[in-house]
Amino acid sequence: DPSVGGLQVPGGYLDRPVSVSSFEDYLKCPFLYYGRYILNLREEDELGLEADARARGKVLHAVLEQLIAEEIGTEKKFASIATEAHVLEKVRAVVKEQGLPGLYRHPSLLEKAVKNIETQALIWRNWELEEREKHPLVKPIAVEEPMELVLFSDTDHAIKLQGVIDRVNTDGSHGIVVDYKFGGA
Repeated sequence: DPSVGGLQVPGGYLDRPVSVSSFEDYLKCPFLYYGRYILNLREEDELGLEADARARGKVLHAVLEQLIAEEIGTEKKFASIATEAHVLEKVRAVVKEQGLPGLYRHPSLLEKAVKNIETQALIWRNWELEEREKHPLVKPIAVEEPMELVLFSDTDHAIKLQGVIDRVNTDGSHGIVVDYKFGGA
């Protein structure tokens, strides 16, 4: 097996595509990358009475994706699609479909977590509406767009970044890549 910086790398690993998130981890801290992606170490889920960042992020990401896809698919104005009632309805539908991990089988805990996620979704909605007013020419043109970028290639190995772009906006002459972050990554 080859080694990178003195650490053993499983055979064939260098020729697999690398996710953008894992590459970001590598740039932050090579040992973090090694632990997560070579040794497959994972953090334990946080126990608590609030939905953890990962759970909130999954639901919010799905809600944002659905609302923006609806806007692109119908060419309706975002404000007419993302009414408060529709955003709240989307949150509940996603939670019902995906569920929440951990202690959220108990109805009162689940309801508290859903209310928290609804609050976050409405904060995003209001921010999005403000940004649309400030930048009226910017509009979304794609969601969940696959991407691949070859960073390095020689006769023996290639390093490819692979991932999914959360959203692509345009102002008519420029593309704007949007990557949703919810504080738990």
